[in-house]
Amino acid sequence: MKYKPNAERIAELVASFGVRQEPKRQEPKPPAEVVPFPPKLSEQELMRRQAVIDQTWERNLVRWQELEAEYGRTCHRGPGDPDYWRQ
Repeated sequence: MKYKPNAERIAELVASFGVRQEPKRQEPKPPAEVVPFPPKLSEQELMRRQAVIDQTWERNLVRWQELEAEYGRTCHRGPGDPDYWRQ
């Protein structure tokens, strides 16, 4: 049988401790700001943004490969690691 707390008993205990519970005040939310929909981008701007994204992705790929190579040289290789038995 699960215990169900009695609200009256809890109120009595809280009152006996001298703790007064005040209702929490809710701050009024600021009114929502409506922003205009952004204009359509030109084809040149889209291509420029995609080129920036592609360059960043390529730099990350090169850096990840460098890190993997560094980990392969410096990290301890255990039985669960790939290429452990080839060393």
